[in-house]
Amino acid sequence: MQSIQENRIVELILKHKRQLSFPRGLRAFSSVKDFTLRANEGESPLFWLEATKFSNLAFIMVDPYVVLPEYDPQLTKDDFEMLGITSLDECLILCFANPRNYTFQGVTVNLASPIVINWKTGKAKQVILQNQQDYPIDHPASQRESFAELG
Repeated sequence: MQSIQENRIVELILKHKRQLSFPRGLRAFSSVKDFTLRANEGESPLFWLEATKFSNLAFIMVDPYVVLPEYDPQLTKDDFEMLGITSLDECLILCFANPRNYTFQGVTVNLASPIVINWKTGKAKQVILQNQQDYPIDHPASQRESFAELG
């Protein structure tokens, strides 16, 4: 599903930073609502989610389908309505990556609480999946070749 649009989205992000609006903020950062999503050449499959008003607040994001191809997130009706989407095919899903010791050898990924982006509007939300019990908050990512190359 996402892998089909992945190359197109990566191309768009590389060419243009994408402004995102999180009307409810992020968990633990509820007052921070405006972010920029960007990618750097050679850092795929990683993206940067940077707060626009706080230069020292940034998160490393990753496409969960690169980490776990069978990823099957289940959103609530409220999530769909808030984002203005009717299916997951209309959005981009990214997860928080957590490098250990500032290397990519120990990267874990939070698969239970991704951000979902309506790419057409730039509206985004960090969600807690309905099937969060199926996904850990610290899934090891370094076993994937794409991460091993970065380390």
